[in-house]
Amino acid sequence: MKVCFVSTSFPKGKDDGYARFVYEQAKSLFSTKQGYKLVVVAPHAPGLKKYEVIDGIEVHRFQYFMPARLQCLAYQHEGLYSTLKKHWLAVFQLPFFLLSMFFVLLLRSRGAQVIHAQWLPTLLVAVPVAVLRQARVFATARGADVNNVGEIKIRVLKVLLARVDAIFVVSEAIRNSLDARGFGGKVQTLFNGVDARNVGEEEKAAVRKKHGLSVSQFTIVYVGGLIRRKRVDTLLDAVDSMLEKSISVNVIVVGEGPLEQELRSQVASRGHTGSVLFAGQMDHAAVLDWITVADVLVLPSESEGRPNVVLEAFAMNTAVVASQIDGTNELVVSGKNGLLFPVGDSKELHDSLLQLMEDKQLRSRLALAGQKTLSDKNLNWNAHGEQLHQAYCAGIDS
Repeated sequence: MKVCFVSTSFPKGKDDGYARFVYEQAKSLFSTKQGYKLVVVAPHAPGLKKYEVIDGIEVHRFQYFMPARLQCLAYQHEGLYSTLKKHWLAVFQLPFFLLSMFFVLLLRSRGAQVIHAQWLPTLLVAVPVAVLRQARVFATARGADVNNVGEIKIRVLKVLLARVDAIFVVSEAIRNSLDARGFGGKVQTLFNGVDARNVGEEEKAAVRKKHGLSVSQFTIVYVGGLIRRKRVDTLLDAVDSMLEKSISVNVIVVGEGPLEQELRSQVASRGHTGSVLFAGQMDHAAVLDWITVADVLVLPSESEGRPNVVLEAFAMNTAVVASQIDGTNELVVSGKNGLLFPVGDSKELHDSLLQLMEDKQLRSRLALAGQKTLSDKNLNWNAHGEQLHQAYCAGIDS
């Protein structure tokens, strides 16, 4: 079966949450052993190849503006919606972006049975191409594309979704939001997966040694974009309180974004540069290494879809402390497989971190419960691929 993914990004080298999900979802189909041919159509950006094959997936990246270095719609930390609000050049580039996506998808979808829009706005391109190619259309909603839908966009979506076989959502919260907007009949929950690693203490110790960290060093890791909604400042405020009491901790901030300089300045002004490392953006294998060395992974966001970094922490045998928000609270049950705190409450986060620092048995219990969550709920990419395969087949046969 030939399937075309149409996406607003696709990873190569550095890690990115949305792009990583698109990649993992495409790769998961190969685990079904059903003879898939996967083609991805995504935007080009400086430093990326216009064509390459990644793990058997054909990737075609379309250039939508000249010179290429001025392309600014895709691969931005705040996402496409925020980019359009902030940059006049992005607004000017939008029609060229959509037209380029349309023509490249039309060309590359020859013989495709399925066209899968990896973000609801890409249905503007996926639906007309599917009509021309007589292909089935599927869509995935991840959060921002639902949360930012106004009345006019709702009307456009209703027209487009009339042609869609199924809308996949990554969390029950997103499903409820779409149900409330009248799209419930086509919505299917398809949870993200994770590579089932089940890292043990010996492997964690070996990775710590590789990074020059002793077993006794209490290490906190954050993974994600350095953007406003991730609320990294809440973590730094909590850590600041610990360091002011001479409580020794290491903090690793993995990621990059527009707030990096502001956050670095916050750390420097408090004299804590020796305790907080900004590790930057890196490939996925390196990200998993940092999650593995962590005693605790902290996710202080004010909004998420259904964060895969939590699943990865579960797989890496790392305790999780996260904000109490939709999506995250579908994965973390406070006191059972992690700890939750109110958004922006640095004191509550401080207390949770101190509790886990002082109680190694609690850390181990929560981490083991996280691993059990993965196995009990079958949250792996093989299971994800099988569900996706079955949905495609049902759509084609209907």
